[in-house]
Amino acid sequence: MKKIISLFMILAMCMSFTPAFAVDTSVAPQKDYRQTFWDVSKDHWAFSYIGELVDKGVLAGYEDGSFRPENTVTRAEWAKIMVLAAGLPVTDNNVYFRDMSGHWANMYVNAAKDYLAAYTDNTYRPDQAAVREDVTVSMVKLKGYDIGNVDYSYLNSFSDTNSISNSLKAYVAVAVEKGLIDGFEDGTFRGQNTLTRAEAAALLWRAFQYGNDNKVADSSDTASAVTASPSSPIATKQPQPTPKATSKPQNTPKPSSSPVQAIKPEEEKPYVIDTLAQADLKYDFTYDGDLIYYIEGNDIYSLDPYSGDTDVIYDTSDLILEKTKLQEKEVTKTVSVPKEDEGTDAQETEKPTDPEEDTAEDETSSGEETVNSEDAQEFVTEEVTETVTEEVVDERYSDYVPTQVIYDEYNDRLIMTGYFRSKEKLFETPQNDIQYYVSYDISNDEVFWEFGRVNDTPEFKCFLSTDKAILYLEWSNYIVNTDTKDIINRITLYGRCVSVGNDLYYINSGSADLGKYDFSSGSFDDIFEFPSYSCCVGLNGNDLYYWDKGSTKKIWKLDLSSGQTSELSINTNDEDCDVLDMTSINSNNIWDELIPISDSMFVFYDDAANAFRTISES
Repeated sequence: MKKIISLFMILAMCMSFTPAFAVDTSVAPQKDYRQTFWDVSKDHWAFSYIGELVDKGVLAGYEDGSFRPENTVTRAEWAKIMVLAAGLPVTDNNVYFRDMSGHWANMYVNAAKDYLAAYTDNTYRPDQAAVREDVTVSMVKLKGYDIGNVDYSYLNSFSDTNSISNSLKAYVAVAVEKGLIDGFEDGTFRGQNTLTRAEAAALLWRAFQYGNDNKVADSSDTASAVTASPSSPIATKQPQPTPKATSKPQNTPKPSSSPVQAIKPEEEKPYVIDTLAQADLKYDFTYDGDLIYYIEGNDIYSLDPYSGDTDVIYDTSDLILEKTKLQEKEVTKTVSVPKEDEGTDAQETEKPTDPEEDTAEDETSSGEETVNSEDAQEFVTEEVTETVTEEVVDERYSDYVPTQVIYDEYNDRLIMTGYFRSKEKLFETPQNDIQYYVSYDISNDEVFWEFGRVNDTPEFKCFLSTDKAILYLEWSNYIVNTDTKDIINRITLYGRCVSVGNDLYYINSGSADLGKYDFSSGSFDDIFEFPSYSCCVGLNGNDLYYWDKGSTKKIWKLDLSSGQTSELSINTNDEDCDVLDMTSINSNNIWDELIPISDSMFVFYDDAANAFRTISES
């Protein structure tokens, strides 16, 4: 354990990155390494770090002769780096996180799982980029620091504490207090900043360069202990031979005896595709202009499209619905009543009154206090039975399953629809596996619409105004009043619909048509045709964006008010877009909804990758 702690004290010394990842060159490798990779020149700041670790057999490049120093390091790769650096045994291939089954890094994640930051839904999300807060948690856990009594004032020195996940702020505060990590010169911490392969090389080299006493494992030990993982270029068992880069890569490489011939480095592409966050979706997501919301399991999640931060904003596991009724019942209670006089004997004769005696008695009693007959009244208790009306719980619904979350922009609220599976009723046997549908206004935490048992899953297609919406119910679409819960009229609608101001549009990806609803005739008129059937469409304000996933792979913007179309510069073909997460684009796996964050950034969901992914400027 001393060796591991010593290593991470070394790692901590180099975790305070500057925007250019400043490095203390006085402790950099001094050997004159040859240029091994054509994309890492000798004047690259990490050239010597990469060179020494390649010589040690810890790091390797790609088959095209590149190292790709600016590629981000994923959470899986970070786990592998920790294991290699700390010399942890790699022997356990059980599946502890539900998204690690069959993943190349499962054994590395298992080896380091006690020190890694995982998620509350029992996922590790290995292909998501590793960020500074992840690394911080790893170091604090590995060193065994106590986070039970945290001084959060250590976070006050950072102007962007909101960049740190709330659940991880305690770890960051302890790490700052212990001197494991620091912020940037501008006073920020940048908890969501990612690590590059070059930065990872610098971290690993510092772990090796402090001599035998602090070195966790020799290079030979490390190389022999690692299992090859073709999906991860970091630290393979036996690094693939890479060609010596020429000072100026040629367009046509000359034949060489090297197993892999150096090729011309690609120019930086203007756009990139990368993983934003892992998510296993079954239902549509929604966007409020700030955050993305989606359902996973029984929880409603929010997703920050810039940082990839996710958070559970509504947990339905304890959600119940109680329905009451008025019920009459007899109640017996004890009351106090005046005691009745017993009366006089009927045979007793009444004594005549003598006026003089009365006068005398009045005189003798003058000035004396008289006794009030009411005060002398005696009371007795008796039981009385009466009928009362009270409110009782007649039906109780539980075990809620959400099926939709949608943003109502006209009332600035999130609406969730789903069904209860269990029902309890007075004097009846409890029922399970029922489907009793109820919509909730989760922004105000109240029931929005109670549908009951219906023949098909109800769904709000879109909202039209503060009191109107399009509702799919019982295999039909209706314009409904959301205040009175009345149906205004039935409409014929295929596909998705969106509203802009007072206008209603439908998007039919199956026919590649965009239609506008004519409220006077009660029908849709086709107004635009998309370039192909394989389009991903989204709305931002008055602009409708569509991405041709199939033939052209281009993204266009349609101004709905003017009907003008403009082609954006984003093109997701190989010539213009670099796929950083190394997952190919398959139009059959991409959902039809596109989230336009801006003209240069878009979010989409990839069913095959189980992830939200981004298209953005490089």
